[in-house]
Amino acid sequence: MPDKNTLKPITTIALIAGALLVFGLLWHFSAKDHTASTPGAPAQTTGTDTGSGKGGSLLENPDAPKVVLQPASGQLNLYNKGSVNLEIWGSKFSTMPADMGEPRALPASTEGNNFYFFPTAELEKIAVQIIGPDGEKQAPFEVYISDKMDHYYIARFALLLTVANSKVTIQAQQVAMVQVKDKTFAE
Repeated sequence: MPDKNTLKPITTIALIAGALLVFGLLWHFSAKDHTASTPGAPAQTTGTDTGSGKGGSLLENPDAPKVVLQPASGQLNLYNKGSVNLEIWGSKFSTMPADMGEPRALPASTEGNNFYFFPTAELEKIAVQIIGPDGEKQAPFEVYISDKMDHYYIARFALLLTVANSKVTIQAQQVAMVQVKDKTFAE
């Protein structure tokens, strides 16, 4: 039987290989599309968390809202691509306080062309102040959503803010759709 010192390198290699395998699987299943988004292209809606912080995907929760955040001139458009009417309760950019209010309707559409827009003038001013006249920074953006069955969700996006000659362009990618208990949107 080998002594403990002989097994230490083998055990260490096995632990590292196991950790790398787990990390690779988590990375693979947390983001189905690992390619960079195209400017102006809709955000991805796959590989999202739709549970209570336990992971999951839209395939596991087909009732989760299907939304796409697409930058447009002077605004971010949140499209309802699902078959259920939604309500938008508010949004939050980066570390700023959430902007909450009475729910606003975002009707379902068979063509998926109904959207709610978020003006970006203030966001663009903040981006130039933080980033400067040239550079880029990624920042989180959340939208608080409910459906007609009183299910509440936080749609999480990553915004890539690029500033060139003090002009801001925005790209967006959805990173999660988290179901929460109620309209306080607390996790």
